[in-house]
Amino acid sequence: FHQVLNQSHVPPFYLGSTFLYLGDIAFIKGVQGWQVFYERGLNKLNRYSPKNEWFYYRLGSTHKRLGDTKRAKHCFKQVLNRTQSKGISAGACFHLGEIYLGARQKKKAEYYFRMCVNANPKHKKGAEQLKQFSLEYP
Repeated sequence: FHQVLNQSHVPPFYLGSTFLYLGDIAFIKGVQGWQVFYERGLNKLNRYSPKNEWFYYRLGSTHKRLGDTKRAKHCFKQVLNRTQSKGISAGACFHLGEIYLGARQKKKAEYYFRMCVNANPKHKKGAEQLKQFSLEYP
């Protein structure tokens, strides 16, 4: 990572992605100030990246980790509007379900968890969440 950050000819997309990965590592390791890596990565990606479903998925995941659920929801909904891939759709739906569950909007959460499992019946976390809803609402 340090080699990439010290190169002046690295395309901004890769530089932004590198900062996001460093943010992931710093977050997992509990490094103080991990948010700075995300902010620098988001800054690079927002200005220079192609706006495709993977871009929005990564952006949504980062905003979610930073606690910005409004931006995260927007990004995950962009994923759903831009992709035909059931795999990435399932992931975006799962994240939306978690965001709505955290906001205590259970009907919307259940809707997105159900969409997640419909897109990918093998999505274990989505299925576990749906199971919780069936236990809660017999």
